[in-house]
Amino acid sequence: SAVKLWQTEKWAAAADTLAAQLSAAVIFSGSPAESALIGAITAQMRTAAHSLAGATSIAQLAALYQRARLVLGPDSGPLHLAAAVDTPTVSLFGPADPLEFAPWGPPPRHAVLTSPIGCRPCRILDWRGDGTEQHPCVRDISVSQVVDAAHSVLPAADDA
Repeated sequence: SAVKLWQTEKWAAAADTLAAQLSAAVIFSGSPAESALIGAITAQMRTAAHSLAGATSIAQLAALYQRARLVLGPDSGPLHLAAAVDTPTVSLFGPADPLEFAPWGPPPRHAVLTSPIGCRPCRILDWRGDGTEQHPCVRDISVSQVVDAAHSVLPAADDA
């Protein structure tokens, strides 16, 4: 859903920052339909990144996430897959309610970020005829919030 999308420049900045701070490789996963979106993100990055959009089965994605130190993403099925294989996550929530849909697992290992906007969670994923600029609930999440959340789940992961 378009209202769940974070801006490409913010994904690029967060990926660059975390890659530098953690000496980490950046790998994007997604469906074939998300290839263009991932390309828009990687085009804005200073760090080399790899895209596996459309190139993994569910089992392969689970294996990739199991080896990952951290998985970041919007409220989505793949994020739940990362939590299921016990990888720390940072999830960006917009209109969906994290009380209902946040990843399962110990909260110190799974950071959930939301906007402080008063109408959140509206639970409306399809605003017909309304542009996403009218729905800033995900857009208002800052790069520094994502980077800070990533660091907050890593010590919990290292202690487990």
